[in-house]
Amino acid sequence: MRATSAALAAVLALLLAEPCAADAARIYEGPWAWANPESVTVGPDELYPDVQFKGIFQSRSFFYTGRLDNGIVFIINLFHWTYSVFNQWGLTVLVTDRWGRLYRFEGSLPEEVRTDQKDGFSLHFGHTAFEETAGGGCRVRIVLKDFSCDLSLRPILPAWKPGDGWAFFTRKGDEYCRYSSPAPWAGLSGTMSVFGETLSADGQCLWDNCLTVQPLNRTNSLITVFRAFGEPEDSSGSRTFISAMVTWTSEKYGPLPIPILLVARDGKWVFTTKDFTLTPADWTARRDPPFPYPNRYTVDGRDGNAGLEGQFESERMYDAMDVFDSLTPFLRSIAVLFLKRPVYYRMIGRFRGVLTMTDGEKIPLDLPAAGEYVILK
Repeated sequence: MRATSAALAAVLALLLAEPCAADAARIYEGPWAWANPESVTVGPDELYPDVQFKGIFQSRSFFYTGRLDNGIVFIINLFHWTYSVFNQWGLTVLVTDRWGRLYRFEGSLPEEVRTDQKDGFSLHFGHTAFEETAGGGCRVRIVLKDFSCDLSLRPILPAWKPGDGWAFFTRKGDEYCRYSSPAPWAGLSGTMSVFGETLSADGQCLWDNCLTVQPLNRTNSLITVFRAFGEPEDSSGSRTFISAMVTWTSEKYGPLPIPILLVARDGKWVFTTKDFTLTPADWTARRDPPFPYPNRYTVDGRDGNAGLEGQFESERMYDAMDVFDSLTPFLRSIAVLFLKRPVYYRMIGRFRGVLTMTDGEKIPLDLPAAGEYVILK
């Protein structure tokens, strides 16, 4: 999706906004919920949050990331942004396979959207549709040039939210992120047509939703994340799921860390926590984009007797993108004078470590995984 001159002007107009004090923040409070993920309840208004636009930049994101049993890794991100009289639905699709092939789509979607939150989650864009199904699942149908899919998500874990689900960045609570996951760990079935083939889409997925309300010049400054899905041929007969993510807010808020670590095994939670470390290391750089990025994340987290320690190690970079590349040359020449630009690095690799269960059992892990490193430069 290409930026417009009006959208760029809106960003420039916000650059004079005053920063906010970091001590006013409240990040996913509620220790009981973190310690008891199996007892967390999430209402419909929390699963698919939306608020009346009040003149500040607002975005909604519906994010699906997963791994098929045939080795394909994918990201599907449906999003909507609003500023002033401008708004747009957009879609990102990234797919890579064992041989390193990459499919990428980034573009806008038609404005004709049919949705009724009272009846659940239902968004339609011509032949592309996202619909809630019985039992809290979701059907994702996408039709693009050289790519299509018909995916059915069946929750392995029930809907979840971190703490109270709110990350407030200001004392007034008028700039915030509201996060929930209708299916933090889901099974997948269906079909995917990509690279000239139609393939089985059996596999696993994470589906989460996020509503963000904040000025454009206060967007997140750094994201570090990896997710691991155990293979079906795991010799132990069990499957493990890990999602480790730390998002750093704009420097105008601190910056502040927003950490989420999820660990599950055999269809049940092991633990969730925001008290853990995710440390990037083994730095390298490419010619384009020419910025350092990590090839390894070390994670160490625990809750009570349960814990996880180990490393995600990248085996290959499958996508590196400077978002300014999507601007026209004229807009890019203006943007580089005033704005920081998001740069994405996406990696395929493995997580190796040890999972300690609540009863003290120690389980060695060697799992396929995918990671991201997102910076503003």
